[in-house]
Amino acid sequence: MTGLLEGQHAAVHGHHEVVEDVARHTLGIRGVNSSEWREAASMALMGDWVPMLHDDDAGLLIPQHVKREAERTHTQLQPLWEHKVQGHRVALLDAPTTDGLTLGDLAADTVRPYGSCTDQTINDPRVREVLAALDPDERDIALLYVRDSSVRSWTEAARRSGAANPKQFGERVRRRLLRLGDRQRKHGASGKPRSAEGA
Repeated sequence: MTGLLEGQHAAVHGHHEVVEDVARHTLGIRGVNSSEWREAASMALMGDWVPMLHDDDAGLLIPQHVKREAERTHTQLQPLWEHKVQGHRVALLDAPTTDGLTLGDLAADTVRPYGSCTDQTINDPRVREVLAALDPDERDIALLYVRDSSVRSWTEAARRSGAANPKQFGERVRRRLLRLGDRQRKHGASGKPRSAEGA
């Protein structure tokens, strides 16, 4: 516990080198030389762990507790654009897309949020190859889903296209596009000739 108490004293007095040493060697935190990790470790060391010194397993519990607090605080200190939501990284609105547009430009266009990005994507040879593998009815639904910003689901795209069972047919188109897209990516990566058969 001496190391943690020294680390707490160092954190209170702003001795960054000692905080980094304690975080690295006592807590086992890697990359602690970054300002976010150093601040997170300092805050955790100044936390409410001292009353735990009286516990029987203090030598085991306290370092784990302080490390968890440092990790939690580090996550909170990270800039928003470095966070992930459901496995996807958050993007800034000024992130570039195509034709000099940003995500913010596209989000601000309520009439046509896809803008020229959609047109360029549709003209991509790989996308055209996938679309060519669809039946005409399926292709109509796929294009309607992509091009019409008011269409919010595959079921709605299928309904607008006049499908007899919109929910089932829309889901069929969605799954078929996923299969074709996966096949396109795999064949493209391997350099093998692509085929739409069996989709």
